Amino acid sequence: MRYYLLQIWGDVEPSVLGPYRTESERDNNARKLRQTDPDGEHDIFMLDISARRVARVRAYRGGFLQESGDD
Repeated sequence: MRYYLLQIWGDVEPSVLGPYRTESERDNNARKLRQTDPDGEHDIFMLDISARRVARVRAYRGGFLQESGDD
């Protein structure tokens, strides 16, 4: 599995960040991105790509990106 972030700038322009080594690394980076965009003008999603190259996009649950991330 490969872990990425899908960031949608202003709900219009997609950007893919990664790959990250672990889900934790990806999630911590998502929180850092949210800190640079406290008004939430840009959306951030999890993007996982399996070994078979199947993409899966998921939303973070409410409040997750504001949590400390001390996993």
